[in-house]
Amino acid sequence: WECAICGTNNDVPDQYFSPLQLNGARSDVLQRPELSCGSVDFKATKKYIFHPPEALAYVFLIDVSQQSIVNGILSTVCKSISTILKSLSDTQKQLYKFGFITFNHQVHMYNLNQNYDKPQMVVNPDIMDPYLPFDANENLLVTYANCEENIRTLLDDMIPEMYNINTGMKKINQACFGSALAHGKLMLDQRRGGKMMIFQTCLPTIGLGRLQNRFQKAPNNNNFDEMERKYLKPQNQYYDNFSKECANVGIGIDVFLFAHSYGDLATISRVCKHSGGQLYYYWKYNAQRDQLK
Repeated sequence: WECAICGTNNDVPDQYFSPLQLNGARSDVLQRPELSCGSVDFKATKKYIFHPPEALAYVFLIDVSQQSIVNGILSTVCKSISTILKSLSDTQKQLYKFGFITFNHQVHMYNLNQNYDKPQMVVNPDIMDPYLPFDANENLLVTYANCEENIRTLLDDMIPEMYNINTGMKKINQACFGSALAHGKLMLDQRRGGKMMIFQTCLPTIGLGRLQNRFQKAPNNNNFDEMERKYLKPQNQYYDNFSKECANVGIGIDVFLFAHSYGDLATISRVCKHSGGQLYYYWKYNAQRDQLK
């Protein structure tokens, strides 16, 4: 058989032999998960592990631009994350670590250290030069058991109150998607891997990996097929390369895209390609209709 990842041809063990059905398929195809299921998980032995396994770390990156606020996406995301974290088992609350980043035209990180009475917000206005203001462990990445009050304050009160339709924040309709991801990677690098979940609502036109709206100009009918093929290809290689860097250090990325206009899925989806993540797409998200999703 040929490996789908590296293309190497491998010998099949004798015990793997199976007679064929009349249609040419193996007779045991439904009994073997590697042949009948979309994906199979194999437990890695010690020789495949570079360092001892650590407790999972999650970083939630939340778009707080105008579109996210006006359409009720921000409040829904905060409520959903808060509800899920509260429902974790006691063991998960003690082992798993969580971090939070919000972003619009700037990147905002939150120190959730249990020694503080409330979360401390740190803003990085230089979105082209990501950095961490202090060590991520026990500050930007904390366990729910130790810092429950700060996490609940952040999700239930602080973020919804700072970014709501009655504040000046609503006028900011930009989101530095790529720069926020870079900050999340810096946080998880200190944990030797983890998971990033980013909630995005508009086209990232600023910061690292910024994109252009390719639909601003109406395509010429004479070369529509050529333009269509162009739109299905990524604008640049930034997100492909970033995804590969994350895969090398054990970081997975899930993207939740709530687009009300052109979002360039062909480019943004590449960030999930090599990191083992997934893209969840909610076209014209409506809080009353789609909140349960």
